[in-house]
Amino acid sequence: MAEKLAEIQNGKAPRPTNEAQETVGQIAEIYRARVQADVSLKPSSIYYRVQTLNAILRSWPTLTQLTPSKVTEDACLQWAKAYQKTVSAGRFNNTVGTLRDVFKVACELKLATENPALKISKVKITRKELILPSRQQFHAIVEAIRNTGAPCAHDAADLVEFLAYSGCRITEASFVRWSDVDTKTGMIRIHGHEETGTKSGESRSIPITPPMRDLLDRLSNRLRHAQNLDRVGKGFIMQLVGSPKALENACKKVGVKNSLTTA
Repeated sequence: MAEKLAEIQNGKAPRPTNEAQETVGQIAEIYRARVQADVSLKPSSIYYRVQTLNAILRSWPTLTQLTPSKVTEDACLQWAKAYQKTVSAGRFNNTVGTLRDVFKVACELKLATENPALKISKVKITRKELILPSRQQFHAIVEAIRNTGAPCAHDAADLVEFLAYSGCRITEASFVRWSDVDTKTGMIRIHGHEETGTKSGESRSIPITPPMRDLLDRLSNRLRHAQNLDRVGKGFIMQLVGSPKALENACKKVGVKNSLTTA
């Protein structure tokens, strides 16, 4: 059956008739393969889309055994009503998009005449109020991280400071090198991940504010070897590439909500 689907996908076999028995589960695997082979997608985007596909298959276990033409709009709406209660609005909308894409593949392969998932309405995303810690609370968070006694405590605190002063995502901050710092212009060049770049795909410059300048001065005066051997000798400013647990624990200790993003 899998070979037959591959032949259909590659145009090497006749399109199936209305009596075809290919299932949504098999179509889902074609979609998964296409996503994983899409060179235009960043690894994080591929991972996320596969996550949403897996979420569909887990939350609608009987779907995989159905033929695409047997899945009704009502069935899709019933799934959506139940699934929406379990995830955020953004995750729900993106998962609906994946379900639509799966049935789009089915329609493309002539295994369905209509896309039943198009009937599902996406939900409105409301912005949550962002409550930032005060300057005093932020410094207390950083000191709480530094004083944990962990081998990477200072590196984790440095990372939290860099994220706060720069507004960078953690994947961007992790790849900033000393060579990206231009003290003459007072700017830092942000290139993002070595292979995938920034989220927008474009480099940008950020100003070296007084707190950032102080952090950079402190880091340059006490350069340490990275514990991660893959980062040794590459000129990275940050020695650590993640500290979500340390940040979460420090916020709880200080009594504030974690509002810094490490995504």
